[in-house]
Amino acid sequence: MTTAKWDPDPSGKAYSEFLSKGTEEIQDHLSLVARIQVQIGRLLEQSIEELERAQRLETLTSLIAGTETRKDAPDDDAVSSFEGPGEKPGAYLEREIKALKKMQKLLGMHRHPEEKEALPATSISQGVSGDGEEQESASLRKVLIINHDPGTVRVLRYFLEKADFDVHSCSNGADGLKRACQDRPDIILLDILLPGMDGYQVLGRLKRDERTARIPVFVLSLLAQEADILKAIDGGAADYFVKPFSPQIIIAKIRRALGARNE
Repeated sequence: MTTAKWDPDPSGKAYSEFLSKGTEEIQDHLSLVARIQVQIGRLLEQSIEELERAQRLETLTSLIAGTETRKDAPDDDAVSSFEGPGEKPGAYLEREIKALKKMQKLLGMHRHPEEKEALPATSISQGVSGDGEEQESASLRKVLIINHDPGTVRVLRYFLEKADFDVHSCSNGADGLKRACQDRPDIILLDILLPGMDGYQVLGRLKRDERTARIPVFVLSLLAQEADILKAIDGGAADYFVKPFSPQIIIAKIRRALGARNE
């Protein structure tokens, strides 16, 4: 019994047409897969952004209220009802965000380059940790908060530490000046309405002392008049934020200032 053998077209025309048709079909399928992947990536990004926004809102609300853990969640709180007793605010949302980021990693998808710059930073160079989250390879950058309001300090500390900054705080100008000279922080967040020595006086002394003159100082204050803002800027402040402020914007400005110092 003889085995039938495939005898290709001597001219190779049929074979070439077959390959060409197969290649076109493969390209069509690959193009479709790529479009689907892009759409999945966009949906994942949108979901992560919405969850992160909800997490920041819930955490900020809890911090302002002065609670660090949720002992009992109201029945009408749809998001927080998923959290167990004693969990930190936003814990359930944080788990969901990590799950979506893990899915991104498994699918070979990454956040947009401009978004990577807005993620936790302690230096300009960044890496990727085992769970897919961006982290810094350098030592933590120091931030000194000079503010007498515990609520403001609590909110700033939470978001700065979450962004991998080493945070210290003082409740008055005298202690703030002493700490600034000793620790030489990378950034100072200064309130104007301080007990005893006000923020303008502290700013002036910081800029006159060669040990602290080059440290960027960001002013945070309830004072919103143009004259108040100009007085701080003329005194050497790197920027001025009127309360209520956005912690995320402050962190972005801090990163920009640190990047400018490293150039």
